[in-house]
Amino acid sequence: MDSCINAGIPAITAALAAAGTTHELEIYADAPHAFLNHTNGSRYVQPAAVDAWADALRWLQAPRTPPAGQFVAPLPARITDVFVTGTPGAYTFAVTVGSPDTGCDSYVDWWEVVTLDGELIHRHTLFHSHVDEQPFTRAGGPIAIAADDEMVVRADMNSTGGAPTTLRLRAVGRQTPVELAPDFGAALESQQPQAPTCAF
Repeated sequence: MDSCINAGIPAITAALAAAGTTHELEIYADAPHAFLNHTNGSRYVQPAAVDAWADALRWLQAPRTPPAGQFVAPLPARITDVFVTGTPGAYTFAVTVGSPDTGCDSYVDWWEVVTLDGELIHRHTLFHSHVDEQPFTRAGGPIAIAADDEMVVRADMNSTGGAPTTLRLRAVGRQTPVELAPDFGAALESQQPQAPTCAF
């Protein structure tokens, strides 16, 4: 039992209820503070840790309907990796994307390579959603940049636009997660090429 955290349960549950959240409370017997930390032998409690992990995954994966009148913003697409091959002026990017695709109503319709000042260098359009393939990887090129040109690679959802969280990289070098300004590259949405009609 974690007496410090447990003492706050009434206030925490009251705040969650007032906010209209979906929540569950579970107290694991004989589980001290940090009982999930398997690197701390004095606190790790395996039976409680196994149960708590399974409960957390079950809760996170359960479908939920938001309360009436509550808007839930869709999750953005995210670039998780870019594998670069080729030579300066003619690179190929194999881009891995994770996205909350639901079908043609909401899916990643392209990934693109953009300079830090918002100039479109390359756009790879996608012909269909990837509901059952997450994350997915698609390659495109040739991408006409030099080895030390710094770019961002970002995904676009047809329903919400360009993703704010993406990767900043050079063709040769390290990839760094970056948070883009909300209006970054806004003018690119209407630029060619545009995605074809979604197949499925």
